[in-house]
Amino acid sequence: MAHSKGLTLIEVVAAVTVFSLVVFGLLSSVENDTRGLHEAKNLRIALRLAQEKMDELLVWHLTAPEGQNFPTTGEWEEYPGYSWLIEQEEIDLRTEEEINEGKDPYTVMKTTLTVRYPRADGSKGEVKLCAILRARESSK
Repeated sequence: MAHSKGLTLIEVVAAVTVFSLVVFGLLSSVENDTRGLHEAKNLRIALRLAQEKMDELLVWHLTAPEGQNFPTTGEWEEYPGYSWLIEQEEIDLRTEEEINEGKDPYTVMKTTLTVRYPRADGSKGEVKLCAILRARESSK
């Protein structure tokens, strides 16, 4: 019996199939990793923008003259697809008993900042920050 030194067609097809499956698996993994990195980058940017906008709001709250309003929505020109929304809710901290006694209100503002950002899959993600601010007193 003579032994051939080459590979049979079946062995070559099997080797190419195994190689193709390995390469396909690696490419799929790289694609998922790239998508995850893109998502993490966008989330990191959204968190930074949210913190900067909240800091801006807090400084405004402490320094703006009475009657001046802070904008409630906006977008960042340098970051297309990123937008923000501010919602405020006035909360009276008096107890039921204090309300019945007619005590003056003591209110705070629950301020929620929402930043929307583009996700890797084309949808929109959201980051929310919340701050409790003492309600601004009206000038008398």
